[in-house]
Parts: sequence; C-alpha cells; structure tokens
Amino acid sequence: VAVAASGKNSRAVLCYSKGRAELAGCALSSPGGTGLHVRGGATAEVQGGTIADCGNGVWCQDSGSKATVRTARPRTAETAR
Repeated sequence: VAVAASGKNSRAVLCYSKGRAELAGCALSSPGGTGLHVRGGATAEVQGGTIADCGNGVWCQDSGSKATVRTARPRTAETAR
C-alpha cells in the first residue's frame, strides 16, 4: 500500500487523540510535509515498508505519544559452527 500526500503541512498518516495505528509494508511519502505524525497521546507502529521523500519522516508530538518504526531485515541462514 502506498500513501502519498503533498503540500507544506500535509501528512501521509496522522494518528491523533489516543488513537492507534498499525501499518505493515507501506510506502509513506509527503514532499514538504510529514510521513507519519503521531500526537495527542496516540500510538503508531510501522513494520517494514518505507518512509521517504518527506519534510519530516516521523514526527512524534505531545506527552504520551509513541511512534515505533521497525525495518524489515532480510533473513539469512545461520552458519553452522
């Protein structure tokens, strides 16, 4: 899923007012704006995907707000010892 916004004050995703967002494998972009904006005590978790081409990639604002971004790492085979 790709989410794009444009403009100086735009946001690809806004999670607000104690809300919760769980995103996986998304591509967020907002040239001149914010990719992921978390505020007002909200919680957002991003697993994999990309946040690119933004004025601010992730903006976590206000007390109690939390943004967690985890990258998807390629799995590798373990080497026997």
